[in-house]
Amino acid sequence: MNYPAQIVVNVLHREFPDLAIKVLERIREQLPALTFDDIDIVEGIVDAFCQDMNVTKSQLYNAEMIKSNAHKRRILIALIMKLYQPELLVSMITGHMNSCISRKLIAILHVSRGTVSFDVKRAVKFYQLYSEFRESVDNMHTKIIQQYGNKENSIEASTQAV
Repeated sequence: MNYPAQIVVNVLHREFPDLAIKVLERIREQLPALTFDDIDIVEGIVDAFCQDMNVTKSQLYNAEMIKSNAHKRRILIALIMKLYQPELLVSMITGHMNSCISRKLIAILHVSRGTVSFDVKRAVKFYQLYSEFRESVDNMHTKIIQQYGNKENSIEASTQAV
């Protein structure tokens, strides 16, 4: 039987506090200190990404013709995941991208839901397997955090429940 995560966390903290501390440290190592919650800035993030990667939005949604543009779109998807749902990107949880974020990307990039779903799966695998892909995402993440990382559109990890 699977128990709700909150029960597991409570038992872990009460019965195995040393292990709980180690688990918390491991989570902090893998997740960024700041995540975004303001979905309205996604378009600005996409624009900044396009400018930095020297690609247009239309090249990202017409990526079937040029493979490198599909790769750039997957970097963008991984970047958005790292900004909004990093636990999904590093496979700490399973599931799908937040539907609000997914719909926003569909509208901005003019791609199908299937394309976004496919790219999310590829982005997670590429992020885990390929250091060059991970570096590209992490570098863009740093730039976006510097540009948009303020209290109005983000949540600090220390305030998030574990």
